[in-house]
Amino acid sequence: MQAIFASDSTFQLLKKLFIYRIMASNFFINNALWGMRLAYKMMGRSLTNFAINKTAGSIFTSGETLQSLVTDIEALERKGIHGVANYVVEGLHEMHEPTI
Repeated sequence: MQAIFASDSTFQLLKKLFIYRIMASNFFINNALWGMRLAYKMMGRSLTNFAINKTAGSIFTSGETLQSLVTDIEALERKGIHGVANYVVEGLHEMHEPTI
């Protein structure tokens, strides 16, 4: 059995530790949505999304495109780690097939 963090650099491990600790913080959980809305207003959608994707987004998701998903799954398979492709529809207030 191969350790899933075996190929991570020290920087990547520290980044993951930092992100995991923040995500477990009640302060972060209670204020993240407010902070994201403020960031959208101050920095704009593109810059805010870029910052999210480079920090926590890169830890928890493959990216915004199917190509990034395929690339990540192939990289994991080369390391002997199996992945599952899944989609998330967070933010939808109701089930709407055409949107999904």
